[in-house]
Amino acid sequence: MKTCIPFQQLLGSTVIAILLATGCGQKSSPNKQAKKTGSEKQAKTSVGKKPESGSDKPKSKAPKPVTPKPEPPKIPRGELAFKLVEGQDSSFADEAKHLDAGGTFYFHLSTEQFLKWADQGFEAAGKIIEDKAVDMGEEERATAKLVLAGAKKAFLDSGVRELDGVGASSIKLEGGIKRQSFMAHHDPAKGEGLVWQLFGTKPHEPEILKMSPADTVTAMSFDADLAKGIDWLKDFVTMNTTPEVAGQMAGFLTMANQQIELEKLIASTGGQWGMVITLDEKKVIEFEPEPGLMLKIPEPAMALVAKVKDTAIKDKLLEQLTGMGIEVEDSDAGGVKLSSIIVPFPPDVPKEISSIINPTLFQSGGYLVLTSSAVLAKNMIAVQKGESDGLRATAEFKRLSKGMDLNGNQFSFMSERYGKQYKALMSRMFDSQQEEMPSVLKGLMDKYVELVTMGMKAQLAVGKALPNGFLTVVQSADSGAAEADVKKTSFANVAKHLDAGGSFYLYWSPDEVMAWIDSAFAQAQTFLEKDDLGELGLDAFGVGEQEMAMVNMAFGALKNAFLESGLRDINGVGASTVVIEGGLKRNVAMVHHDPAKGDGLIWQLLGTKPHEQDMLKLAPVETAYAMHSEVDVV
Repeated sequence: MKTCIPFQQLLGSTVIAILLATGCGQKSSPNKQAKKTGSEKQAKTSVGKKPESGSDKPKSKAPKPVTPKPEPPKIPRGELAFKLVEGQDSSFADEAKHLDAGGTFYFHLSTEQFLKWADQGFEAAGKIIEDKAVDMGEEERATAKLVLAGAKKAFLDSGVRELDGVGASSIKLEGGIKRQSFMAHHDPAKGEGLVWQLFGTKPHEPEILKMSPADTVTAMSFDADLAKGIDWLKDFVTMNTTPEVAGQMAGFLTMANQQIELEKLIASTGGQWGMVITLDEKKVIEFEPEPGLMLKIPEPAMALVAKVKDTAIKDKLLEQLTGMGIEVEDSDAGGVKLSSIIVPFPPDVPKEISSIINPTLFQSGGYLVLTSSAVLAKNMIAVQKGESDGLRATAEFKRLSKGMDLNGNQFSFMSERYGKQYKALMSRMFDSQQEEMPSVLKGLMDKYVELVTMGMKAQLAVGKALPNGFLTVVQSADSGAAEADVKKTSFANVAKHLDAGGSFYLYWSPDEVMAWIDSAFAQAQTFLEKDDLGELGLDAFGVGEQEMAMVNMAFGALKNAFLESGLRDINGVGASTVVIEGGLKRNVAMVHHDPAKGDGLIWQLLGTKPHEQDMLKLAPVETAYAMHSEVDVV
């Protein structure tokens, strides 16, 4: 019997938004960070070390021997240093403590100019609304004022106005691991905005790990203070909307409180939420999403997790289920009460399918959990009680978490098995449609699957609230990362010519892009070398041998032009913006190549040795604009 069942997929990730702005000029002011740290003018990019503590007090008794808890090995952050430019007042130095200089990517941007533009935008909008020359009725004008006031308050309350810099870096580590770091920075004295309060204020252990079984393929948890969010929303609606809208909001809350005691239930939550997805590869299920397409996947299960202060939510859920006439069956698992919801399946659903869809509710260790099956509920309780090894003990998790501080406010894990199973599932779906396809279209289908599953690598992400911002670190499996050595880049040579400490700093290594171009050329060459036009599927489009010969000639010319241009030799680019003495802004851009590889056309055509600018000898005093460039036309 062919059966169709739904399969819910999770695409969970930590989203980091980087605000981009150009022309971020700054007033010349003392470099507070550089003066505070002294030696930090050399902006060392190592993890912030705890100061050694000692005591001069005499010890009257020998302390009892205490076995210290083993700390995870720490991998030094970055491997190079750069010099901070004096006279700056940016968040560069603070961000540098948490980023990796010396990898394949480094970025810093001051948001000062963007925030000034936002302020000016609100001010300009206010003047337009007040301008009597603008054709607008009094009622429309009043509404526009209210909307603008609400938007401005939301902007200020959100905490975005307190953001003064963003930074990011990427580096390849030993063991085939890539580490990416993202930092959203604010002044430590300015962290009252909603975004800095709503999603956690103090890092803590990821409790989701204490209940994730070893066969977990995806796990995530995050801090979110719903009570604080509801309180802010009520105040915002009351103060910044019309009485009608405020009345509707109040009416909705009153009704919800009467029916399910909504605000009481929200107040009973502990501000932490999570999800777990498992795939049991020892058990395989089959399902048929469409006639003739039978797919197989490991048995899936899912759980939703919420930290709670009491049993209010659980009691209310069971009360609602009973009121709806849905049967709930109680059982015991290691002293924890399980409440399994009996789902009334249609008679044509096989027992092996219905047995894995058995929603189960339980509360243990201060967490309320709803699972898709009683089996997963029991497995999670076993891990929580230490009776079974969980995700943390797996080789994959240990590899991804090496040297990583797991304490934070946001947590996300994705197993390599998740990506592989998803990719295999998509491939099987496309395979059923490719039997009569030309090979060229089959290849395109395969490339599409590769593209869709590109980001589904094994990865571990931790986001944490700091006194001066929010830091997110992602460590992922990367086949390009050296197994025995951290990959060297051109960072040091580019950094010599850039200004660190200003409003903008960028370094990027195009190695991966160049490798992708090489691969594309190789694949295109393989494709063009095929003799059978029918196999390629091009004969259907009227492409014959003559056309293919012309394509081969054009392809060869394109490849040779790329190689001879010298673009393939670029191994690093950088740029920076800084305010120097006298209130001048200096912008620097650097395109770097290996000194041993300078034979490309672009390295020869535009000059090879610096020399005096002869144009200055010809420019009169009244010159308003002058430029000079060197091009060897011969």
